[in-house]
Amino acid sequence: MKMQWSLILSILFAIIIAVFAILNVDPVQVNYLFGEAHLPLILVILFTALLGAAI
Repeated sequence: MKMQWSLILSILFAIIIAVFAILNVDPVQVNYLFGEAHLPLILVILFTALLGAAI
């Protein structure tokens, strides 16, 4: 039963992140150590969410 709650909560969290990312499609400037890039905010949000989940 605990496994089902974990799955439901993780799916709910993924849906919330996806909706939040879809609503933010404006381009933003991302500064790296060796340069900068202009990326859509949706990519920045999804990449950081995936990176946080991987860690």
